[in-house]
Amino acid sequence: MAEAEKKTVPGYPVRNLPELIKDAKDVRELHKPQEVEGIAWECYQGDCEHDDECPSETFWVCAECYGLTAEVDPEMYHASTVWPCKTATTLGVAA
Repeated sequence: MAEAEKKTVPGYPVRNLPELIKDAKDVRELHKPQEVEGIAWECYQGDCEHDDECPSETFWVCAECYGLTAEVDPEMYHASTVWPCKTATTLGVAA
């Protein structure tokens, strides 16, 4: 067994370090930035100054979080999906 395969992370004695690193990379691939079009939260809530139709804006969201949230409520913009999401931040992904 290679030296790297013998190392474990404290608190995770069952899994080896290379396996944890691979899993983190897989999660990073899911939680990546994606551009979406939508209206601002104020517009959605009706708290804007627009008389007619509210203008569309571009937002950066987390692809994975936004996709999961869209399955539940595809019509609503979700602030919890804004890039970087909590998962990406926890993994140290830069905005």
